[in-house]
Amino acid sequence: MVLPLKAMGKAIGCIEMVSNRPNCFDEIEYHLGLLVAAHYSSSLEMCLQAELSAANARLKDHDLLLTELNEKLRQQANTDELTGLFNKRRLIEQVEIEIARGVATAKS
Repeated sequence: MVLPLKAMGKAIGCIEMVSNRPNCFDEIEYHLGLLVAAHYSSSLEMCLQAELSAANARLKDHDLLLTELNEKLRQQANTDELTGLFNKRRLIEQVEIEIARGVATAKS
């Protein structure tokens, strides 16, 4: 008898039960097999849920770290390291913003 192991709505494996008798399994043994498969499926689902939660927490931590590093990189790209003042690149960006704002104000 082969019974599926399911977790998160998908079959992820199976349990094979073998009998020494020629007529194989009776109804009680069949239902016992179903109970065993259900128990293992439940245990696997709990383990997978715990692993998924841990992986999501790690991803959230990595996302936060990348966000912080990107902000630091943006600041380094726009400021002079020695003086801490905005550099030419940041000046040009700000001029473009102000021109667009002035054009929008003039149209109003």
